[in-house]
Amino acid sequence: MIKPEQEAEFYRLIGMISKMAVKVNNETPYCVFLTFSGHVDDIVIRVARSKGDYCHKIAAREFYTVIGEPESSHKRVSIEDLKHAYRLLSAFLDEDVDVAELLRAA
Repeated sequence: MIKPEQEAEFYRLIGMISKMAVKVNNETPYCVFLTFSGHVDDIVIRVARSKGDYCHKIAAREFYTVIGEPESSHKRVSIEDLKHAYRLLSAFLDEDVDVAELLRAA
């Protein structure tokens, strides 16, 4: 759960994740989809094998944008969840990282 006192960190991480998604899409052969569905407080990040093979998903993360106590327990998200999503996206830019191995461990 994102506590009200974590709100600034929450928004900072959402911005970093969004920026990283665009950066990975622009600077690698991977195709990144970033979808915000405000009506259900949901953000989904999907990474596909390539822009030509965009239907072949190789990674995905979904998290919610609720601050405070969510009306449903499945909508819980933590700062650590957001940091993990950012680290996963960042790894796609690191040529020394075996993305396949990283995804197996995720």
